[in-house]
Amino acid sequence: MIEFRNFFVYNMVDFREFMKSHYKTDEYFEDFSNRLNKYNAEFGLGELMSDTKLKYYSAPYNSEKYYKIKSSVKTAAEKYLIKVSEHTYSLKCTKKEIDSALFYKMKLGIYGSEDHTEHYNTKYSDKYCSACDTHQRIPTGEVFINKCRFGGKDISCSDNLNNEILLSDKTKNLIEGNNLTGVEFYPAHHYGKRIKNDFPVWRMAVTSTLPPADKSMDTEIIEGYCDVCKCHHILPLSYMRYKDSDLQQAADFNLSCEQFGVGWYGSPELIVSRRVYNIFKENNVKGLKYEIVGII
Repeated sequence: MIEFRNFFVYNMVDFREFMKSHYKTDEYFEDFSNRLNKYNAEFGLGELMSDTKLKYYSAPYNSEKYYKIKSSVKTAAEKYLIKVSEHTYSLKCTKKEIDSALFYKMKLGIYGSEDHTEHYNTKYSDKYCSACDTHQRIPTGEVFINKCRFGGKDISCSDNLNNEILLSDKTKNLIEGNNLTGVEFYPAHHYGKRIKNDFPVWRMAVTSTLPPADKSMDTEIIEGYCDVCKCHHILPLSYMRYKDSDLQQAADFNLSCEQFGVGWYGSPELIVSRRVYNIFKENNVKGLKYEIVGII
């Protein structure tokens, strides 16, 4: 397994002022590209992957290239008005490594285009953290969705992510039939009174929460962080890692203690066992991606 760190490259000129007089012209991006090419040639970092507005490149963590990029950030900012941010990570794993892992981070797609269940009268708790007053978005009763957008999917989530996992009858039956642990099911209702050919959709609530991730997991604190509720303004800078002893009592479905994201509403990561991975894979459950969870 190789862990990559992704460095995003931003233009540091005053974008707002510049765009007042150069709105959506090529001049802004041409200037950025010229300075970026000079920066890249000087530091010998290789060809960049890019689109017209944002450029990024990756380096294996702890490699010579990684440290060269990291050490050049200040120089680049001063000399070429470019900011390089170590912002995310990615993993490159062999098929054997993926198939033999014990736990996985399960990544779900959003069931509609930026669909918000609160648009359909889903009610949430008013639970606030006693230390930082962060609002925890947890449905208190029935969940309403637009079933027309969910049709044909096996499993996905609303825009509020892991507190509102939505799944088909097929997926629910697989979980119950194989006695997978750590979940409860509630019906998800269509937001309107009528829908042609109504079909069952279920909300899956994950009831098991893991202990805090191992301290070797790297994170970026964007703006504040609460040690009580493990929220917010926190982004993962490396893959999830846990002590072996903390996973001994884990269920098949678990949420991370930490809630990742920016703004007031972060979301926990969904951590599943190899049993879930194997059963879903064997039955061709669609709409999922997996990432290995490290065990220390």
